Amino acid sequence: MALFGLMVLATGCKKDDASTTLNGTSWAGTTTYSGYQVTVTISFKQSSFTYTENILAENVSVSVPGTYTYDYPNVECQGTLSGNTYNLTGTISGNQMTINDSGQIYVLTKQ
Repeated sequence: MALFGLMVLATGCKKDDASTTLNGTSWAGTTTYSGYQVTVTISFKQSSFTYTENILAENVSVSVPGTYTYDYPNVECQGTLSGNTYNLTGTISGNQMTINDSGQIYVLTKQ
């Protein structure tokens, strides 16, 4: 969020399923950033992902597309927004993914 969030403000799963692919999965959670409640969603396709933040109180939403690599339980995402490249790292445990976005930690739940 710190990484992507600054852009916004400034401008029980089976192991064999999770261990082989993220294709077709979505993960979501809610956090507070700079006093705003933010909904974070990451949706994965075969070799790409979309990271979306929604700040409901401000009616602001931003989506960052990109590519990812997955080596269970670790995922690394790289996205581009307005010519800037951003990186996220995550770890999956069961139906939860813990995301590190430049030191801002989120826990997302598989949808």
